[in-house]
Amino acid sequence: MRMLCLIFCLGVLLILLLRSIYYYKLKSDFKKRYGVDYFPKRVKIYRNKSPEEKNTYTLKFPFWTYANQNGLMDKRRNGNQINFPKCDLYLDCFHIVIKNPRLMVYYVNFLRNNSVEIQKNEYEEKKASRIREEKKRDKEMDELNKIIERYKDDPYNFETFCAHLYYLMGIDAECTSCSNDGGYDIVLNFKNGEKGIVECKCYNNKKIGRPYIQKLVGANQIVGAEHLIYITTSDYSEAAIKYAKETDVELINGIQLLDMINKYIKPHNIIVTVNREEWSLCDEDLKEYIPRDIYIKL
Repeated sequence: MRMLCLIFCLGVLLILLLRSIYYYKLKSDFKKRYGVDYFPKRVKIYRNKSPEEKNTYTLKFPFWTYANQNGLMDKRRNGNQINFPKCDLYLDCFHIVIKNPRLMVYYVNFLRNNSVEIQKNEYEEKKASRIREEKKRDKEMDELNKIIERYKDDPYNFETFCAHLYYLMGIDAECTSCSNDGGYDIVLNFKNGEKGIVECKCYNNKKIGRPYIQKLVGANQIVGAEHLIYITTSDYSEAAIKYAKETDVELINGIQLLDMINKYIKPHNIIVTVNREEWSLCDEDLKEYIPRDIYIKL
């Protein structure tokens, strides 16, 4: 019996030794292949058994067994503990498993900084999309500011510009007299026989309030147009938007005007680029996905 126990113990020790040698060899091969010296502790490495998964990584975030609605620990429950789903990194023939998402993000960025190509994951795609939209809005605002700078001291030419825009849309448009516009700046004659009146304001930060819209509605008591349109390079107050809905007035703000200009006057696509340093996840980004009381423990 003693002999059997001894053989069993030696067998277990041999298996553990071979396993340690195997993992040591994998880590050494990994470091040599990618030219890095650092490999995190408490990280498991395997051979990649999913050849379709290459140069990708996934993140899964820890959670409490019993959590409140906000994700924080429910202190009313006994035996509550943190669950750690595994995060996977697939690089060629290697599969790395890390349960701490903060460590996974750190190591992925470490490898990327050492010229290892790793594709964006879903959270980085989301971040890149958000940054791209922010950059696009900034460029749109630059374009809009150029229009404002051009026409801010020349309201009549701004009205003429807007009238020309409607002309390019296939609508007969005529500006009113600059000295007596009657509460509106442009008269539109649609091909179906309907009429529209347009008021134009080239403002920078000043929002159009309800009284401006009321003035246009009042002017239409005489004209009797089917379409009422207000154009501004700025935006509208909540009261103006509410009143416009009640009186069926179409509101066009600066961004919408810019869309019309890009479509009918100088069609072009605003192209923006987001580089890796911008879309790569950082430690701060993970606070959005990890409960606060777990984040500080990681």
